[in-house]
Amino acid sequence: MDGAANGEDLISTLPDDVLHEFLLRLPSADAAAQTSLLSRRWRYVWAHMPEVQFSYPVDLHRVRLALTAYAAPVLRRLHIITCDANPEAMTTILRLAAPRLSGSLFFHNEESLDPDEEEDEEEWRVYYDDEEGMDGAIAREIASVKLPCFEKAKNIYLCLGFLYLGLPQSGVFAQLISLHLHHLWFGGDCDLGKMVSSAQCPLLQFLHVYQADGLTNLAIHSKSLLQIVLGDVAMQQLIVEAPMLTVLDVRRCFVGQQPKANIFAPLLEILYWIDLYNPATVQLTMKKDLRKLRTYSIMVYGGAPLDKHNLDSARLLKFFEAITTLDLFLQYPSDMIDMQYLMGMITKLPKTENLSLELSTEGHRPHDFGPCVFYLLTMATGIRSLSMKLVIDNDERTVCSWDCICHQPQGWETEHISLDSLEEVEIFGLLRAKHEFVFVKRLLGWAANLKKITLNFAPSVVVTDEERQKLLGLASRPETCIKINFSKGYGGGVHQ
Repeated sequence: MDGAANGEDLISTLPDDVLHEFLLRLPSADAAAQTSLLSRRWRYVWAHMPEVQFSYPVDLHRVRLALTAYAAPVLRRLHIITCDANPEAMTTILRLAAPRLSGSLFFHNEESLDPDEEEDEEEWRVYYDDEEGMDGAIAREIASVKLPCFEKAKNIYLCLGFLYLGLPQSGVFAQLISLHLHHLWFGGDCDLGKMVSSAQCPLLQFLHVYQADGLTNLAIHSKSLLQIVLGDVAMQQLIVEAPMLTVLDVRRCFVGQQPKANIFAPLLEILYWIDLYNPATVQLTMKKDLRKLRTYSIMVYGGAPLDKHNLDSARLLKFFEAITTLDLFLQYPSDMIDMQYLMGMITKLPKTENLSLELSTEGHRPHDFGPCVFYLLTMATGIRSLSMKLVIDNDERTVCSWDCICHQPQGWETEHISLDSLEEVEIFGLLRAKHEFVFVKRLLGWAANLKKITLNFAPSVVVTDEERQKLLGLASRPETCIKINFSKGYGGGVHQ
């Protein structure tokens, strides 16, 4: 207190590691560097910080100057967010950081969009014609972000804003545990499979690649990988040899072409294969019983070529014998005219304890899901829990007409199935539709040992007291707890 009264700078007398803790709480490296104006003592404190962060879109020239002035021998964390970056500038930053980084790299390049243009989710992907081919497209490559070898880094996250990426041909990422690559193009000489395999990444456990093009073939041979996630990665062939792998997530990577894959993962526990599947071209060497499985979307109604989705899903479901949690995405088309019921293509479900269903409607009509769900339940009579999520992509909902094909096939309302193992049910997104009430009533009749059912209404739905009492009165057994969640209507909140 006396020192402060005399104008003495007591903070500057603190050890550097304590001052670093102060600076780490500032929003960016720029702010930390500005503390050098306080006194000569602070001039170089920021340059020895274990972490350097640029949290807002920043000019990479300033990042380069900061890293050039950085004096500490080891950098624990580098966090950079920029916009419309130049590939050469990004390469320079990576080369400056590589020798010293011993922890995590987060480098996110945002791609600015013209506000007058609407970007379609799939427009980023380019399909090459026969004349040009992949080689012709690569020949147009002007510049790429060159990734050097980070020998000491543990985590790398790169989002390039669809710039080209060049991978190192040599060197070992000796400490790398996780690698995330997003929104990029792989250059013609890139071999991602080689880089992430055991020879170059001996400790790699987590590999995530999203929205990437230019791979064609991906062959991974790793003794350490535990999790592989590939989303919207355009390729023709996938090979995975990973004896320790427990999670494999492949989404929309073979769109528009016959899938070719060979997966060796004897310890796999979770498989998300949201893609085409043909047992003649996709070889799966793994256990027949998994902890969790999700397949490609299943069309409830439709016609060619939509029925191809169901065929692929049916093939994959037949491959497995037992799944602890089976996660299915069921889709209703926006136009139901001249559509056919396609659920009959699914003829077998693996033995399942927990069944999770997401039912999505492309339009504004909440279709009757009773026939579809009843059909699936006839093949899953041993389930212990059922979760259903109802999704409609339009807020302007209208009542489905009485002659809509979604009510077909009929008869399920009077049939009985025994769901004696079913103990818990939860339904999300209810809209007060008549068919929803009918389904809940029938479900309570099928599940003789049901302990709890939770009904969650959509936020925009108004639930009256009469409707609430009607739902609560459906329980024929005192042991069954009915819980109703809603935000509008009589009382709001939770009732049970």
